[in-house]
Amino acid sequence: MDKFIHNYTRFIVKNKNFILCLSVAFVLFDYSNLWAERLAESETTIPFRPVDGGQGGLNPDTLFQANRVSILKESIKHDSRFFTGIMAYAAVRENDFTLCDNIDNAGICKKMAKDMMASRDLAEGKCEKMSSEVKLFCSNMNICDNLSGWQNNLCEAYNQGDLFLMRKAQSSSGFCREIRQGRDCDKWDESETREIIAAYQGFKYYSSKKACEKYTQGLEGHRAYICDVMFDTYELGDILDNIAMDIAYYMLAGQSKDNSICQNIKGEDLRTKCFSSSRKKFENFW
Repeated sequence: MDKFIHNYTRFIVKNKNFILCLSVAFVLFDYSNLWAERLAESETTIPFRPVDGGQGGLNPDTLFQANRVSILKESIKHDSRFFTGIMAYAAVRENDFTLCDNIDNAGICKKMAKDMMASRDLAEGKCEKMSSEVKLFCSNMNICDNLSGWQNNLCEAYNQGDLFLMRKAQSSSGFCREIRQGRDCDKWDESETREIIAAYQGFKYYSSKKACEKYTQGLEGHRAYICDVMFDTYELGDILDNIAMDIAYYMLAGQSKDNSICQNIKGEDLRTKCFSSSRKKFENFW
């Protein structure tokens, strides 16, 4: 027995490096198996909209383009050239004008939000803070026959989504005097009017995206996203990320002259413009 112990001790001492390496190998093998099992059990996913329209393959070109899109997206979300109108919609949705402070043109954003908030207040019957002239109009939005003249036309225009009646009301002397206070009385912007009616209809029907979308035909640029921002049920942060990413894909497709990138754009108007053979410069329609 003593001889066996003596020989075993000599073997251990003589081969200690080999035995140490073998032990480490067994430990690493066990650890790698445990790591693989944990990874297989994990349900964590990383949301990713791949540039190539596939499943997010990890080839270098795809990763390079994805990084460019990600960098562009974060820059766009704080740039007033792209996100002033979008953040105004967000402020109305959340009833929080401080959201405009996230971009570098907060003052214009807040003014836009204030103008759009009037449509929400009318739709929700929040008349108490309005001037006496507008309060009468607001309190009768559901019974237009109680109103006369330009107020009746305006009431019907809001409720029916009628552009002709809206223009008729806005061109009247009474509207000019009481609403526009004598300024810009000849102004008529069909896109702006559609935007106002779409917001009103969405809020009237309890934040209905579908009701809003009935009146957005022909809207382009940031206005094409009004129903998404104000009424989509997704989290606001996700909505803003997707819009910024759409813009980033549009810009990247133009820079690289690669129309296949356009397929990643979710917004129909922007995607159509991206695929067009006569692609417009972004600033010419946004």
